[in-house]
Amino acid sequence: MKTLTIANQKGGVGKTTLGLHLAFNLLEQGNRVLFIDLDPQGNSSKTLDQYKTFVPASALFMANTGKDIEAANFQLIPASPELIDVDRKPWEDMAHLANNLALVDDQFDYCLIDTAPTMGLRLTASLIAADYVLSPIEVEEYSLDGLQKLLKTIFSVKKNLNPKLEFLGIAVNRFNSRNDRQIAAFKALAAQYGSYILPQPIGIRKSIPEALSDGIPVWQLGKQNTAARIAGKEILTLLEMVHAKIASIQEPAHA
Repeated sequence: MKTLTIANQKGGVGKTTLGLHLAFNLLEQGNRVLFIDLDPQGNSSKTLDQYKTFVPASALFMANTGKDIEAANFQLIPASPELIDVDRKPWEDMAHLANNLALVDDQFDYCLIDTAPTMGLRLTASLIAADYVLSPIEVEEYSLDGLQKLLKTIFSVKKNLNPKLEFLGIAVNRFNSRNDRQIAAFKALAAQYGSYILPQPIGIRKSIPEALSDGIPVWQLGKQNTAARIAGKEILTLLEMVHAKIASIQEPAHA
């Protein structure tokens, strides 16, 4: 099982949007997907309600609860109010998440973790448990201000706690291609962070939340919906880049 964490300590940057569409994309490719919602707001859990298990996400920070997760093609570990208390647990409890995922390693092909917009035990634990991390952002001042801090956290975890963690890149979300300020910020971001920036941004499309409210990816909306077709093409192009990054990381191990 490959574990991928969607992480950014800033809220409203599209973690849930990206994570859900990646989950739907992997499912369509024939993968068995486990989705963990670590955000108490539970937006992912609302979209994926039909796939939820009785094991709440907060239980993954206790010993041996992974054995209660049943195998399925698509399984949601839903958010619960108790997640708020997880960040107050002893730091030793961080290891429980990775240990519980190890118990279902042969039951799923991918595990996706949607994190809360906070720095704390939940985010650190999800990075320790992950093979890969992907970070969506908006090209707005407040989002960009926290980017360096986020990258510092990711690479600190890789260096000190999880050497197998690979950073897949930064996905630009809610991008306005008609806004000169955002265009300039995107170019500056690409110049500063180079290959860390995935070159396909996701525009602001009303069809995206519309699709997710129906529990489907945006590319499954009606063919007559032009905005949905554009959004679907953008997201699928971005996800192809993510898959290519994963493949390029895996190749050396098989050489």
